[in-house]
Amino acid sequence: MVILDIDGTLALPKDPDFYGRYGEAVNKATSDYLGVSLREGKRVADFYRRNFGGGEMALFSGTVGRFFPRYGEHKPNFKLLYDRMCEIDITGQFGDDGTTLKLVALVRSQGKKVVAITDSPENLSRRILADIGIDPDCDFDLYLPYTIDRGPLKILEAGRIFEKVASCFEMSLTRTISIGNSYRSDIKPARRLGMKTCLVSFETRDGDVGLQVKSFGEVFLAYRNSL
Repeated sequence: MVILDIDGTLALPKDPDFYGRYGEAVNKATSDYLGVSLREGKRVADFYRRNFGGGEMALFSGTVGRFFPRYGEHKPNFKLLYDRMCEIDITGQFGDDGTTLKLVALVRSQGKKVVAITDSPENLSRRILADIGIDPDCDFDLYLPYTIDRGPLKILEAGRIFEKVASCFEMSLTRTISIGNSYRSDIKPARRLGMKTCLVSFETRDGDVGLQVKSFGEVFLAYRNSL
């Protein structure tokens, strides 16, 4: 089984700073969540980035009142960030490269399950996938985006989501590979479970992180050569 990340792995924007808009959406959502200025919202989100790995946890963890008592208790809110991220304009950022969908189809034709997990909101993710020529309902065996009901699964569940997916398909973790561009979300939790991994990044990361390639198109050749 192959577990795929989407943003920065399958879908590459033309603007290298495009995904910075996601961080801006987190800042805006945090500002709205607390009823404070954008500057203060960013300050709170930055605290969660430094200490909990992501500014999103300001909205998801229900702990703002503990660390910022003057704001009182706030229940987790998945919808607020969802809505802010869905406002991001993707016009002209993505396109069909002619090979990504073919690679996914080839893997599935070989009898492997392909599961796509993304922490992008479903509405935004589906628009991006459509631009690169992918229909997630037809081209993946399972598609797990960030929904209002369950939130972003890799952020909230870490490695547990990989275990659940493997269990759903009755697949051994040792026969599963996680492919993505985030060491924290896609690689580290998967390796802890004994899964194979492949980091997709132009920046080489030191240490034992499994396979490393610069693009999704290089993944399967690199994996075959590693056997």
